[in-house]
Amino acid sequence: MSNGGAQFKEWGPYWDNSNSTIYTQIYVYAYDAGGYTVAKDFWDNEDKSGGAIQSKQGGTDGTVAAYFDGDYNIRIKASDDTTIIASFPNVKITSDTATMWEGNIGTALPSAAVANAGQLFLKRDGSDNIVGLYANDGKSGSAAFQLLVALSSGVTEFDVLYTGSVPFYNVKHSDYGAVGDNSADDTPKIQLAIDAAIAAGGGIVFFPEGTYRMDSAVEIEGSNIILWGAGAGSILKTGTGNFTTDMIVIGDGSSSYENVIIENLSFETTETKTAGAAILFNKITRCTVRGCRIKDQFYGFSTATANDTVWIDNCAIIDPVAANGRGLFIQDSGTYRISGVSVEQSSTAHDHGILVTAVGWLWMTDCVFDGALDNIAISPGDGQTAQKIMIKGCRATGATNGGVKIAPTHANGTILNVKIVGGIIEDSGDNGISVGAAAGTIDGVFIDDVSVMKNEKNGILLWGGSVTINTDVHSCTCSGNSNGASGTYSGIKVEGGTSLFSLINNRSGQTSGEANDQDYGIEIQAAASDEYSVIGNTLVNNSNGGLLDGGTGEDKIISNNLTDDSIALTAASSMEAPAHSDVFTITGTTAIDNITGGWDRRIVTFVFVDAVDINDKSGGAGEINLAGSADWTTGAADDTIQLIYLNSASAWFETSRSDNT
Repeated sequence: MSNGGAQFKEWGPYWDNSNSTIYTQIYVYAYDAGGYTVAKDFWDNEDKSGGAIQSKQGGTDGTVAAYFDGDYNIRIKASDDTTIIASFPNVKITSDTATMWEGNIGTALPSAAVANAGQLFLKRDGSDNIVGLYANDGKSGSAAFQLLVALSSGVTEFDVLYTGSVPFYNVKHSDYGAVGDNSADDTPKIQLAIDAAIAAGGGIVFFPEGTYRMDSAVEIEGSNIILWGAGAGSILKTGTGNFTTDMIVIGDGSSSYENVIIENLSFETTETKTAGAAILFNKITRCTVRGCRIKDQFYGFSTATANDTVWIDNCAIIDPVAANGRGLFIQDSGTYRISGVSVEQSSTAHDHGILVTAVGWLWMTDCVFDGALDNIAISPGDGQTAQKIMIKGCRATGATNGGVKIAPTHANGTILNVKIVGGIIEDSGDNGISVGAAAGTIDGVFIDDVSVMKNEKNGILLWGGSVTINTDVHSCTCSGNSNGASGTYSGIKVEGGTSLFSLINNRSGQTSGEANDQDYGIEIQAAASDEYSVIGNTLVNNSNGGLLDGGTGEDKIISNNLTDDSIALTAASSMEAPAHSDVFTITGTTAIDNITGGWDRRIVTFVFVDAVDINDKSGGAGEINLAGSADWTTGAADDTIQLIYLNSASAWFETSRSDNT
């Protein structure tokens, strides 16, 4: 069989009111069969008894056969009657006693009423080319057939594979009785449908369009449950007087339930909530929430007892409650993946877009946080640990306070191994990214390739009080910060109490379209401890300078940073090399014996305007050890010398010179 022009279609869901069945998927394979002609009867027979082989009619090549096994799963075999080409379980189109096809195949859709919704029809043109696959939606006449997939000319063979069944519970079914008109409390009726699915070992609980009033929480205390809405029109809404209730609680806090999915539902409220979440995870394993819309809730999502492998995907959280409200609140040692989520505020700022006080593992990608007091906060309290956190490709904008805040709130709060990669942090009313706190432990924060722009204070702030160690800022762009007070705050600032940090290959300074507001590109204040490196940064177009290093430690490396600082020194017997630059222009003719301002492995370059004597090994701290152990008198303008300082010798050593004499 040729695969030329093969086509694939996945379709669903489809609801058949006649037999309360959900048709979840249709898999369609179409082939250009190289002259193979489809007869009127697409299948040889419709016998669905277990294991009965059903060969395709209309040809003798025996290229493919289909049969139902004992569980009504379809298996597609090759002509050797052994090789399984494809297997499709857990999909249902019609009831087991119904025929698969209505009218089979023809040039016109059937016009007569049909008994079984979900039956299929192949439409062809006058040349036996199949041009479309249609499914009956349970209505009368030809209007009942809805086009599933259209085909280009030349397709003459068409295989449709479908099987199995998924238990389905419509909350509006008379067995449960939800109304969905926002009047009577639908909570107990929804709970009945959920409990019926749990009792059956799992199933789909379906919410047709409607507004379902909820005066209390519904609880999912079982496994293999899907809550499935019809989209924005399937609304769960808290009733009058309901200020504090969670809406859906997954798990009971102690049992080991698993495999729960919530999809395509909207959550709203009548009252201004003062507590409670739209969805509370309370000890669940492998849970997915996808495509939901959550509006005006106290918490969009919250956690309780440890959860395992929770995925929140492509959900919109709109206008969390202003006073203490949060889009997402993670406060247990579980594992989470959050992707494509937006938390947005149109009026008064809520507390947090996402607040993490404890977590065992968190992977957050491609999310947007807009308009909270703090958009992203990692803030463990007494005895809590937040660890193994990846924030990738996210945008945090318009925070009243900080864009990203990494700060324990208690001396016994611990933050370990946080990585922020890519994304944009902008327009915050405080620092763009802040790492540090008055108490607690922070160990291992890596910030890489992030754009931090137009924040009112520092772009990135590392500060102590707690022991802030192992913090790296690499390849970031900081521009237009100190937006609220030009020349006051820096692109990257390190305050006292911070140690074991590196600032490498960053660009911090004015970029096109941004104001030149930043005080320094990088500013390291006094009492910043030793053991840090500042290497390869581009620090141009800042208000007061590129690099200011006031750190008191000596075990550090500062080298190869590009600044536009114009630092002119006058030659002197004992000359100081200021900490905030690597390159200095030297004027005057006084001989130089010693240079102060060295720290271990500091590298400086001197560019001379006038002829100056540099004396070799003059003695004392900061002496200069020249190559060849001989004094050197600079000659023509632009002669240069590069020196490195070594703590072990308390002296400078020449590494290179350019003698233009």
